[in-house]
Amino acid sequence: MELSFISLVWTSMRPLRCLSFLLMMTALARGAEVSVDVSSNESFVGLPVTMQVTINNAASHNEPEIADVDGLTIESFGAPKQSFQTSIVNGRLRSRASAVIYQFRVTPQREGSFTIPPIKVTADGVASITKAVRLLVTKSETGDLMFVEISGTKDKVFVGQAIDLSLKIWVRRYRDPEQGISLDEPQMWQQFSPASEWGKFADRINDLAKKNRRPGGQPVMREDADGIEHEYLLYEITTTVYPTHAGPIDGGDVSIVMNYPTKVGRPRDSFSSLFEDRGFPFSNPMIDDDFFGSLGNRVVPTAVRPIVASATLQDIYVVPIPLDGRPDDYMGAVGRYSISAEATPDAVKVGEPINLQLAINGTGPMELVSAPNLSSQQQLTKNFKVADDQLAGLVDGSRKTFRTTIRPQNESTTEIPPISFSFFDPDAEKFVTVKTNPISIKVDPSDLLSLDAIVADRPAAVRPLRSAQVSDDKADKLLNFSIEPTFHGSVFPADELLVDRPNANPLNGALTAFLLTPPIAFATFVLIAYRRRLAFFASSKRRLDRELSAATTVNDVAEALRVWLVSNLRVTKEQSSYDQLVGRLRLDGEREIAIRAERLFAKSAQAKTDFSVSPSVNEIDVIKSEARGIAESLRSKRPTIVRGAARSKATASLLLAICCTLTSNATAADFKLSADQQMEMLVEAIRTYESAMIDPTAPESKSKFESSAKAFQAVVDSGVRSDRLFFNLGNAHYQAGDRGRAIAAYRAALRISPTMSTYFDNLSIAESRDGSTPLVRRINEAVLRIIQPESMRNLAITTWIVFWALLCAYVRGRQTGKNSHTVRLLAMFSLAACVLSMTSYFFRVEPLTRDSLAVLVGQKLVVREGDGDEFSVVAEIESGDGELISVEDRRGGWVQIRRRDGTRGWLPDDRVVLL
Repeated sequence: MELSFISLVWTSMRPLRCLSFLLMMTALARGAEVSVDVSSNESFVGLPVTMQVTINNAASHNEPEIADVDGLTIESFGAPKQSFQTSIVNGRLRSRASAVIYQFRVTPQREGSFTIPPIKVTADGVASITKAVRLLVTKSETGDLMFVEISGTKDKVFVGQAIDLSLKIWVRRYRDPEQGISLDEPQMWQQFSPASEWGKFADRINDLAKKNRRPGGQPVMREDADGIEHEYLLYEITTTVYPTHAGPIDGGDVSIVMNYPTKVGRPRDSFSSLFEDRGFPFSNPMIDDDFFGSLGNRVVPTAVRPIVASATLQDIYVVPIPLDGRPDDYMGAVGRYSISAEATPDAVKVGEPINLQLAINGTGPMELVSAPNLSSQQQLTKNFKVADDQLAGLVDGSRKTFRTTIRPQNESTTEIPPISFSFFDPDAEKFVTVKTNPISIKVDPSDLLSLDAIVADRPAAVRPLRSAQVSDDKADKLLNFSIEPTFHGSVFPADELLVDRPNANPLNGALTAFLLTPPIAFATFVLIAYRRRLAFFASSKRRLDRELSAATTVNDVAEALRVWLVSNLRVTKEQSSYDQLVGRLRLDGEREIAIRAERLFAKSAQAKTDFSVSPSVNEIDVIKSEARGIAESLRSKRPTIVRGAARSKATASLLLAICCTLTSNATAADFKLSADQQMEMLVEAIRTYESAMIDPTAPESKSKFESSAKAFQAVVDSGVRSDRLFFNLGNAHYQAGDRGRAIAAYRAALRISPTMSTYFDNLSIAESRDGSTPLVRRINEAVLRIIQPESMRNLAITTWIVFWALLCAYVRGRQTGKNSHTVRLLAMFSLAACVLSMTSYFFRVEPLTRDSLAVLVGQKLVVREGDGDEFSVVAEIESGDGELISVEDRRGGWVQIRRRDGTRGWLPDDRVVLL
């Protein structure tokens, strides 16, 4: 009986269930929705309101298009907020954004009624428009309740000179004469609104809030606008700024909003005031000075009205740093500084690195202090090889430390000379130069030093000759005499690792310019030399003028005009007779020109049949003028048809498409580290690595190398792309036994600096490529160990220029009859040398700079047909650690790869290191 009743009820609810199902399906099929809302439709002048634009159920959309409204300042703040909807499809958990919220701050600049027009948003390819937003703005009469002023300690400062600014806020204490009570100083501070704009003082306000502190309000006497003294509470906030440009100092847009009480009362119970919070950072009563003493008698505002006051700024003028007397090594430091230097070790061989540490102490903004440009220190570069890059420093209070390496170039060097540092002293208003003390060192001659080890940005290494090997292949025996790569185990110092460098382009703009300039110059030379033979390429107007000038008869004039008309009317040879040309002019609507041309052609026909008519020279000149007039009239009425205009537009569109394709957004780093955190992490990583290198075979060394690699990788993940950082990371992985990640790091370094032999040597050793590399490539690598890639590129450019210069000389010789067989042979030799050297250079650089490459890491890799574990297995790679592959697609934590043997499939992204 009960089951029958339940069945009856369930059956009777069938229409309701169908309706619910239809509503649910309608909601799921519903397209994107766009709405707008504001926190309040009423506000006061200077008091901002928040406007939100919400986009629901959109797979893709553009940013809202908001029109400017006179009297309102509308600005976006904060990143768009997203909410996600999670579902399970085919046993897999998927999530997608169901709503995106854009927030805008709307600040009224004057009173009145304003309308924000409907906002347009294109979602999923469909344009949607929101409703208009009405905002009523009234003026808040601040009167003499609050005054805001910004003052400084000086009325004149130099660019970059520190100046202390003070924000002073006078607020009249609220008093209720009827109840005989007033609000205390902490309660008045709580009334400041979070909508206040603190400008340059925002960091100081936030810092106080994090420490649960607030500015103390001091009772002072101040006159109001009528000259009557009242008691005010003075809140004072100080900060230090460093002006960046000359002119009146900018105090920032400081606008203070306060919910000034109009009525007070007692709370319902003592605990309500304990937990009262108005949203301001300092509104917690636990930090009130008189909290415990006034708990029983505490009063709170029960009604408020907003008042807004903008800050008035004291006249402070910023003057530029003078140019007179400015030292050549001046790097922009302003303040007072001293410099010191330390060097270790003090005994080295020629070419070996010396760790140089420079410390600058001073009173100015240490974050803005730049290291001395060592490459411009003539006494230092005379005997030392130094880096050209700007050094990064580590700030510790009033001290900034820079580290780099220098290398002595000869054994006669006995000291590191003084290093100068110049700054501008704003108090004395003059430039000052300070120097380090000289450091005594001992330099011994080197036994066998690699040529490229002297370069400042390469760790020193001795390259032994490759030992002879037994081989049946004669070509391989030739390679036994080449120089074998040597592993460079030293790492770059920390201050050289934070300089971002873009990926290299083997055919960059400078190289392209070097390659294109000689042939362009040669073409110009040929055009000038053979300008008379190239008259065919002259414009039709010039050819007509030339033919008319040379014409001596009426027939010559008519023929010149006929040829010009054929060219400009775009007719075929079959339609080029006099009558046909005149008819074509009439068809084109040029009736008057057709009549004039027909008369001229008739005179030519008459001259051909009646030999008794012989026009004089003056008559022929008149006929020539008529021919020029006909051409000019037709040219002015018929705009010049630019041949290939469609092709030009298509070419422009193609180039634009290529530029759009090549332009890509930089991938955001997983997390961010400050410059100081990056430097500290790098210093610790290098210290750990060097301690492990003392005895690499010790049991604890592997864990040290792994720890060092993790620290280097953390800096890479924070967004730093530096070839030297990748090189250090590769060394740490290689020493830790992680061959695949070492290869990936070395290749990432070569992706930025492909001509660096140090990187290439370590990559060759890590890959052990000697047995698998093609013979031609091995020969080229052996050559490039003798002639560096940069030298090979420079040789190619030089021989390319010489070839075209010799070609010009050959052409000139043919004109003058002094053709030289030697010049032609030299030109062919230069071209051959250019082709060989450029081919060698690109053989090395091009494979290292290809896009969409990656390296496999780990053993026993399972390649699947799709991006998930539920897809079938395509291939199993037993030993793919370090294998170079191509990347075709990425999505959902998976990467689609293609191996050299043509195998394609998907791998988890933690098994693939992108370059």
